[in-house]
Amino acid sequence: DIRHYIGEHLDEVTRSSISEVFYLSPNYLSKLFRKEMGVSLSEYIQGQRMARAKRLLLQTELSISQIAAETGYPSFAHFSKQFKKFVGMTPGEYRRQR
Repeated sequence: DIRHYIGEHLDEVTRSSISEVFYLSPNYLSKLFRKEMGVSLSEYIQGQRMARAKRLLLQTELSISQIAAETGYPSFAHFSKQFKKFVGMTPGEYRRQR
């Protein structure tokens, strides 16, 4: 259920918002998620955001700024930096190379 919620609210999801929806404390939510999934909640969310960003870069003509907003990054610069850290190239390079 939590993974589904994250997927549906990827552009705005936070640990606090998840804990409120599922009536769990943020700390307990994090511990439970790591135990069940083998990865931290924040790593999972970032992985999901990057997977969606990669899909959008390849399958749409949306601007990189629009994709940043769609995946929950309020600033283009932060999105671009995180994307490069995660994927190894900038969003523009990824789009051109694929």
